[in-house]
Amino acid sequence: MKKSILSGALSCLVFLLFSGQTTQAQDTRLLRNPSISHGKIAFLYAGDIWLSDLDGSHVKRITAYEGVEFNPRFSPDGKTIAFTGDYDGNMDVYTVPVTGGDPVRLTWHPGPDMVVDWTPDGKSILFASGRTRAPYADMDQLWTVSLDGTSPERFILPRAVNGQFSPDGKKFVYEAIPRWESEFRNYRGGQNNPLRIFDLESHSTEKLPFENSRDMDPVWMGDVIYFLSDRDHAMNVWTYDTSTKDLKQLSHFTEFDSKNLSGSDGILIIENGGYLYTLDTAAGGEPQKLSITVNGDFPWARPHWTGISKYIESAAISPEGKRAVLSARGDVFTVPASKGNYRNLTQSPGVADRAVAWSPDGQHISWFSDEGGEYHLVIADQFGNNPKKVQIEHPTFFYKPDWSPDSKYLTYYDANRSLWIYELSTGKFTHVADEGFAHPEHVIFGEWSPDSKWLAYTKRLTNEYSAIFIYSLAQNKSYQLTDGMSDCN
Repeated sequence: MKKSILSGALSCLVFLLFSGQTTQAQDTRLLRNPSISHGKIAFLYAGDIWLSDLDGSHVKRITAYEGVEFNPRFSPDGKTIAFTGDYDGNMDVYTVPVTGGDPVRLTWHPGPDMVVDWTPDGKSILFASGRTRAPYADMDQLWTVSLDGTSPERFILPRAVNGQFSPDGKKFVYEAIPRWESEFRNYRGGQNNPLRIFDLESHSTEKLPFENSRDMDPVWMGDVIYFLSDRDHAMNVWTYDTSTKDLKQLSHFTEFDSKNLSGSDGILIIENGGYLYTLDTAAGGEPQKLSITVNGDFPWARPHWTGISKYIESAAISPEGKRAVLSARGDVFTVPASKGNYRNLTQSPGVADRAVAWSPDGQHISWFSDEGGEYHLVIADQFGNNPKKVQIEHPTFFYKPDWSPDSKYLTYYDANRSLWIYELSTGKFTHVADEGFAHPEHVIFGEWSPDSKWLAYTKRLTNEYSAIFIYSLAQNKSYQLTDGMSDCN
């Protein structure tokens, strides 16, 4: 019954949301994937490739296709940009002149191809691909494709994901394996591997000094390899002198990790905190932030009407089944099952309102909101009136709110894998249990007993089997119901 009512409510959902912003601020942020060559900088903004002078002036758009571009890389002569384009439902290698024009597609494999660099002679493009891998197509093999688009050829290394040729083209510095948790700051585990130098003539390999740090994005200029490393606990620029074997730290960012590094003619370009910085390796000193303002026609940013059905993040049914509450595009709505009006309860642009729940007595709707900077609990009536903001100690990300049958309690779990109960009358938060294993599939949430006196939940034990527990609100105590000798959920 509830399922059919919710389906009916959502099928009626033709509600349109007016949204968007038209203004552009100075010093545009979220500039990504910079590349530098011959006094020009190529970078990504809003999924397109843009070009500027070395000082950040004279910004112009190079690509404007509705697909998204990645990894722009200048040719050795600075006249052409190679990039990965997510066009026509696939990620392939393309080129475009620095003066602009139609992109030329060079690869046609149904798997993703990610541009890495150009060969020193400027005749071919090096890219990462998993086209020979099965069943998991990790992009951990390098290939080359010529500018005429003839059949790509495997690079000599059996496994590599990124790298750059030495200036004389006789050696190649590279990253050996992909990383699947790139935002794990100060990660020290098996995903970290040393950068390696491969001699293309003798086929010998040399490892750069390694401290179990994350080392990436090597750039080879002269006798020095520049790379990003978090060996000082923030991702910064380091150098390795191939002659003296000395290591040196060049940048000292602390607030944000540096994300991408490129270099040419003694100048490095660094992405950090959404801005671009240059560093003159001859002059020394700290990186200098570029003042770049991107002005353009952004159809997605102008005010417009859009359907919200495909953006629904959470939903719940009213007790009588006459309406449903849902969250979509950062707002909370209620919609009728058959007759009635659609209501936007929050109307909060720039705020993420999410994870909705409707109390069994029909009196309250709850959700989590990040208005003010940190997530907190909001409880209001079904019209969104008189919202009560409940601050939560140690704010983080919260999931799956669930009302008790008597509508006196609300349970949820957080990003720390902890299960909590909130009591409406007292404002008291009670910690119930923790899920001890950090895994996306290992979550902990509760199910209420009909009398609202018990909360049942599943928790993984130290032997990695799951057991069923019940928590007594009266005794403030949990009891294990299954023996933990097999998985129970």
